[in-house]
Amino acid sequence: MTTWIALFRGINVGGHRRLPMKELKAELENLGLTDVRTYIQCGNVLFRSAESDAAALSETIASAVEKSHGFRSEVLVLDLAEFRPR
Repeated sequence: MTTWIALFRGINVGGHRRLPMKELKAELENLGLTDVRTYIQCGNVLFRSAESDAAALSETIASAVEKSHGFRSEVLVLDLAEFRPR
């Protein structure tokens, strides 16, 4: 299992494209992601997955949010090694 970080763009800004973190956490758990943890209301999420393709995870997450909340957000998915500063 790989630990991933998902960074959502343009959600919960100025009352637009609202995506409560409790709903986002549940949505990601429904996708089979584990140890899902959100950070404040900005849409940063830490989770674990057996999936090894960041692009596939990004598409899966963005599509699920679009289906459940009616808008599509860009989702950047990075593993911990990519996210940590060098």
